[in-house]
Amino acid sequence: MDFSNDLKVDAYNLDLEWVNFPSVFMQYSEELAKAQKEADRAKLAAEVCEAQVDKNVRADPAKYGIEGKPTEATIKAAIHLSVEYNEAQEALNEIRYKVNQYGNAVRALEHKKRALENLVILHGQSYFVDPKLPKQMNPDRFDEWKQPSKVKTRKQKEEEN
Repeated sequence: MDFSNDLKVDAYNLDLEWVNFPSVFMQYSEELAKAQKEADRAKLAAEVCEAQVDKNVRADPAKYGIEGKPTEATIKAAIHLSVEYNEAQEALNEIRYKVNQYGNAVRALEHKKRALENLVILHGQSYFVDPKLPKQMNPDRFDEWKQPSKVKTRKQKEEEN
């Protein structure tokens, strides 16, 4: 998947854009769902790791640098300092990043959909049509016709005075 290309809009091929849009949107939606499922698993693994480290700290506090009877605060600190816990949290953070990326992609594709809808409306209003000369206009005078109007607005007249 090439997100930068998938997000581009070709205003002159709206029919192809609309034909391809549902499948592209579905691909990113499926990837988002997979990433969310993976994040749920990683969160569960991190919670299990935290519980295991908590159990180990309570069983052998000296192994984790706690002297005497451990308090809840020292146990929590030992958990947060453990390598296993930090590895599980890092894995969870990486997967959450992936979820955020796919979520952003899906939202951006929703914006593309709205852009396509608006382009279709503009197309229906002949926005993309080339300018045509009025029937009574001489084609040799086309350059004059393209020039901005020389009629002054009230504001321009007031500024001159």
